[in-house]
Amino acid sequence: MKFQNKQFIWLLPLLIILFKWILIFYFYRDLDFNLRILVNFNDLSYFPFIISLSEYNLSPAFNEYFKPTNLIAFPIASIVFHSFFYKIFGLISYVVLEIIFVISAYSLIYFFAKNTGIKNNTAVFGTLLFFSFPVFLEYLNILETNNFFLHIKNQIFNYHLFEFRYPRPLVSNLYFYGFLIFLLKFYNSHEPKRSNYIFLSILLSLILQSFIYLFILSGFVFCTFLIIKLMKDKNFIEKNLKNLFIFLLVFIIFTLPFFYQYLFAEGDYSLRMGLFPIDLNIKKNLLIKTFHHFLNLKYFILISNLIIFYFIFRKYNLKIIESYKFYLIIFSYTVCIPFIFIIISPYLIWFKHFFDVKNLIFLLGIFLIFIFVIDIFLRKLKFQRWFFSFVFIVLLTLNSTHYYNLIYKNNSLNKNYLNDLQEVINEYKFIGTENKINIFSNSQFINYFFIYKKQNILFPNGFHVSLSDDQLEILMINSLKALGFNRSNFKNFIQNKISWRSSNEIGQITGYKYQFNSFYTYFNIDNYGEDEIKFLKNNKIFLSESIALSQSEISRLLTEFQNHKVISKIKPNIVIVDKRKNNFDFIVSEDYSEIINNKYFILYSLKK
Repeated sequence: MKFQNKQFIWLLPLLIILFKWILIFYFYRDLDFNLRILVNFNDLSYFPFIISLSEYNLSPAFNEYFKPTNLIAFPIASIVFHSFFYKIFGLISYVVLEIIFVISAYSLIYFFAKNTGIKNNTAVFGTLLFFSFPVFLEYLNILETNNFFLHIKNQIFNYHLFEFRYPRPLVSNLYFYGFLIFLLKFYNSHEPKRSNYIFLSILLSLILQSFIYLFILSGFVFCTFLIIKLMKDKNFIEKNLKNLFIFLLVFIIFTLPFFYQYLFAEGDYSLRMGLFPIDLNIKKNLLIKTFHHFLNLKYFILISNLIIFYFIFRKYNLKIIESYKFYLIIFSYTVCIPFIFIIISPYLIWFKHFFDVKNLIFLLGIFLIFIFVIDIFLRKLKFQRWFFSFVFIVLLTLNSTHYYNLIYKNNSLNKNYLNDLQEVINEYKFIGTENKINIFSNSQFINYFFIYKKQNILFPNGFHVSLSDDQLEILMINSLKALGFNRSNFKNFIQNKISWRSSNEIGQITGYKYQFNSFYTYFNIDNYGEDEIKFLKNNKIFLSESIALSQSEISRLLTEFQNHKVISKIKPNIVIVDKRKNNFDFIVSEDYSEIINNKYFILYSLKK
């Protein structure tokens, strides 16, 4: 293959992402430079982790009143690069890293395809085309009135294989793609090199510290291929004993941060992440529901197609058949592992992520079938330079048009909101690290912005701090009471809200501690209200994001609020209310002056 064909693998994503950010800086030109990046940060909930890790702080509190003694248990491998570059270059590093990571995604998928045994030209063509499938589906949806193609794009393609949301899943997927490349080499090699063991070990450790469900799959698969090697060669262990020892040693060394975090983690943090114990009844319920999940027509069709294509590829006596067997082994584990995990694990967290992994592996299978079929039909053709140039121009045009429409639409919808936000931010542009003040806001974005400004945040997200639940409750109750909340206001604030899923404003500090779904409730079911119990009967089994407070817990919090004496040291100096939140209707304390009251925000300042 000519070099100029291969260069499209990095040139296409480079130009697409550069064009995207040129559009962002143009359409959002009325905003401050930092705001332009932050409002287009495609998963801003990871931003506080990036900041704290860049300061080598695994015990963040984002306020000076409480000093945490334990660590956050959030997996850090998916944000380590962001933190490092943020420390050196600041927010602009986000733009640079997006370019680097998206190019890496294209490149790793290309190298994975290339290692399956197909022609280099096919690997290039297949990778470029497949990464643009979500855009094709979006345009096809124009012809489909029931949004069928858009559903496939958003729920399958965008959310899994081609989701450029980072740090996760983009970065964790990159570790997994790299792992697959070296695992495939390991599988196909009679005598795997020592470097192969080392890279597999490092990548396996990084996967563990970025996405536990991918690690479970990767660990099982690697052990299986070790057993296959042993079955083919009874002396395999003896020949590779030193390599296996190095593999284990390197894995332990690179996993030390993970062990350190979980050994000294804040006790309440695991519950806020959604961890809960599972007894025999829950296990039985989960096993039955998981079995039903797989026992439906779409999975029967999927598995049938995978098997049919196996015999097609074998009929053509293709050298890629071993790579396809490699894939089928991995796919089989995506079906088996949820059952194994339920049986042996005493705890569970975000069980639905097993199905996210399954969908990711499913898409890899579609990709392999796609490129193998192309290789069958085009193996005798010689790709000309003009052909790749034509494909490149078409894909660049389609993706650029997609981003133009998306950014133009988002800017049009949010322009007034962002202008009001800019007005509020401008009022306190002088705030810096030298003059820390207490900030309270019901807006996640406002809190993230002032975390960036290194201020004291009085209503932080429970995921981002290593404070205890009691400390977070004090910060919340003290702020609300200082602002003028009475008992009725506070009761309305902590009432459960039932829609397609159950939610509560207290989830801002408690995360998923108060889980409320059809296989686990934090409190005894009899302690919930009639609406909550009715919701459970219609709740989907794998909808694990729902939370709800019991009647007794609401009473306890009301008592805590009633008895609390305002601590002046942590009274909010600045209060920014996002009017889109309909639970912030209260009479403001006379201690505060109204500074700004525009369409979307109200800004209050503590009187001196």
